Amino acid sequence: MNRYITRGIANNLPNILQHQLWQLVSEREQEQTKDNTLVDYFHIFQFNTHRNQLFIKHKQERPAYVKTQKANI
Repeated sequence: MNRYITRGIANNLPNILQHQLWQLVSEREQEQTKDNTLVDYFHIFQFNTHRNQLFIKHKQERPAYVKTQKANI
């Protein structure tokens, strides 16, 4: 699958976070392959902080998917 990233993210998000996002996408692709479901090419990431910890919410429209995890930085 081809992968694309917006110029704003490429220029403004630290490389370590970009790498973590790509890992989340890869994990989701593997899950969907195991379940024989179509892989959605459009992933949405939301960043939130709570008590000085960064959380990433990974969302997908089809099939519906939401998962939140702590960032590794």
